[in-house]
Amino acid sequence: GWNGMGDVGAGAFGEMLKVNTGLVELSASGNSIGSEGAITISAGIGLSESLAAVFLDQNDFRSEGGLAMKDAVEHNKGLVLLRIENTNTPAGVRAHVDALLNARLEQQERDNAVVFM
Repeated sequence: GWNGMGDVGAGAFGEMLKVNTGLVELSASGNSIGSEGAITISAGIGLSESLAAVFLDQNDFRSEGGLAMKDAVEHNKGLVLLRIENTNTPAGVRAHVDALLNARLEQQERDNAVVFM
């Protein structure tokens, strides 16, 4: 993070994520990403087949960008961690994202549980 990619760079990352099959973690915290950049990068996050963790703290998504991130979490079933603290995203949207991810993690734990008899 902290390289100032902004909305233009976030858009480029969003396009790359749509076709990339190897990236597992993306960290772009504190990169001056606004609503427009959040919307474009979230489209790639939603379509990514490999991303499991995304760190986007300390950007300025606001409501529009936060809602786009919520949609990305709903579409990307492999995503288990999305950090969007300090992004001016409404608390309700962040809570919804956290609830989706927590439910997904709990389901994975149940699916991977070993039962001994």
